[in-house]
This record gives sequence, C-alpha cells and structure tokens, in this order.
Amino acid sequence: MIRKRILGRYQRYKEKMAHHQKIAVVKRHTSLLHKGFASGHHELPVVLCLVKNGMEHLPSFMNHYRELGFEDFVFMDNGSSDGTLDFLVKSNCTVYQCSLGYEEYIYAMKQFLVHLCGQGCWTLYVDVDELWLYPGCNTVDLSRFVNYLDRAGYNACQAHMLDMFPKNFQFSDGPKDSNTGVLGEDYPFFTLQGLKKSPFDRYFIQDDGKRFQYHGGVNQHLFGLKDIYLSKIPLIKLDKNMLVHITSHISKHVVLADLSCALLHYKFTNAFFVKAKKIVDEKRDRWAVDYYGKILKKMEGGAIVMAEQDAFQFNDIQQLLQLGFIDASDAYYASNNTNQKPCP
Repeated sequence: MIRKRILGRYQRYKEKMAHHQKIAVVKRHTSLLHKGFASGHHELPVVLCLVKNGMEHLPSFMNHYRELGFEDFVFMDNGSSDGTLDFLVKSNCTVYQCSLGYEEYIYAMKQFLVHLCGQGCWTLYVDVDELWLYPGCNTVDLSRFVNYLDRAGYNACQAHMLDMFPKNFQFSDGPKDSNTGVLGEDYPFFTLQGLKKSPFDRYFIQDDGKRFQYHGGVNQHLFGLKDIYLSKIPLIKLDKNMLVHITSHISKHVVLADLSCALLHYKFTNAFFVKAKKIVDEKRDRWAVDYYGKILKKMEGGAIVMAEQDAFQFNDIQQLLQLGFIDASDAYYASNNTNQKPCP
C-alpha cells in the first residue's frame, strides 16, 4: 500500500513536470501583439480563446460574451490571415501570437493562457465557435453566479456542448453568405438524438455524484461517429494542484460545481463543408483529418437533412433545463432566489 502510494505521487509529479515544461515552451515562442482593456474586476472571469481565422464567428462571439457581462478577453492567435487580428485589436482584446504547431501544442497553448491569466481568479476557456450559457443567466448576473461557486467551495464548472444547425442541416460545395451575421439567428436548431451519457469515474475529479459526460449527439445520429465527447470543463479557478485542459474535455484535480452549463456549438455553419475539405487536404491535425474525412464520406452524393421531429428550436437556457440537457442544484436556486427551477 505504501509503495503504491509513493508510486502514485511520483507519477503525478512526472505528469505535472511534463505539463509545465510544455507551457514553458509555449511561453518562449509567444509574443504580445496588443494589450487590451483590463477591467480589474477580478471577481469576473476572463474569457480565453485560441483562434485561427475566426472571423466567421468572432462578431457573434464578442457580442454574446459582452452581453453576459464579460469584460476582459485574451486571445492566442495561431496564424490568422482573414482579418481576425485586426478585429481583435479594434475590439480592444489582449492578443498573443504563437506559431508553434497546433497539433502538438494545442493543449499547452490553452494551458499557457490559463496560467497567465488565472492565478487566483476565474477563467473561461472557450473555442471561437462556442457560446457559453449558465443556468438562470437571464436573471442571475455573472458576478452572482461566480460568487455562488466561490462560496460553495467549487473551483471548476462543467458545460455540455450542443451542436446548432440551420433548418435543413445541409451543406453546399462552397461557403454562402450568412443571412443575418448572427449565429443564433442563422443556426437556431438543435437535437438531443444520439446523445449518450457516461460517468466520471477517473481523472481525480471531485463532484456531487451527479456529474457525467455526454458523447455522440449529432455526430452519432447523422454521421455514425460514436466516440465524440461533448462535455468540457471550461470555467476554472486555477490552483497549484490542477492540471488544466490536458485534453479538450478534461482537467484533473478539480472540484466540480453542483450544476452544469451549456456551450452552444456553431460548427455546422455554411462554411463547414469547405473547411472540412481544407482540413482533410492540408492534413494539419491527424484527429481532425480522420473526423472530417468520415463526415465528408458520409455526405457523398448529397446533403443530409435532419428530420423535423428530431429538431428543437432554441429559445433560452430554461428550455435546456426543462429538457434535462443541463441541470442545477436546489442550493443554487435557493442561493440566487430564482424561480427558474425546471419542472419535475
């Protein structure tokens, strides 16, 4: 037993050292392009994002998070050429640049941002095609939300990804102009078909026993891809014991809150088909090449249309609570005096 405990501590030490060594490599290859606005409101999370050529999503991204109450934004650019940098500078965001290879250093770049900005405060790491929402966000302001997490002793909060799509869920051979330029209006539908649950049974994660992870969803329902995980831990208050964002979906040694949030995921946009073909042709990321290649193969011969009875039109966060896609505890509702508890 003692030998096993010592070996466990040694393995954890080795993992932590490797974690910090990669972050150090990213630090050496990172430069500050623009220092943006810093609110000084340390009780509010800082939005972090690794981006390359994000102009399709950035206007909606910035509007969404500012409307939620976020003030500080820190981006890591990995080689944009589509106007992303100009947009971020004009939006007064803090922008870093790193030219290291995406496939090898994707997680280290995310970790660098958290370690840079998250000492003693909350950070929300999201991809540029993800719009985060928390239970009661239309009645509970952001500061009250994170104050609840602090008072309850949590240092992380889970979120489940929900793929959004247009009415007919079909793709063309080339990108089309958006109807409105607002993602929520152009891609208002989602489905719960194909969603599967599995428990958190590893990763050194503490929780209330009700946390789980989703996988499948649209990827399984339409494309037969079964092992695509849809749950993340984007909201984190860093401490010395954590290993953050070791994959896109897992951080270790965290205490998860007794609620879950949503990540509206705008991957299946008008430009998806062209992007997918480009990723496969460029072979930039082995996992992405395999993933997008399977989707493209499934789409050969014509568009795929979502059955009308399988789709919901997104209304608000309360809808996702009532459908059981996300949840929140009685303690959370009581703390915020909100009447948005879902129907039993």
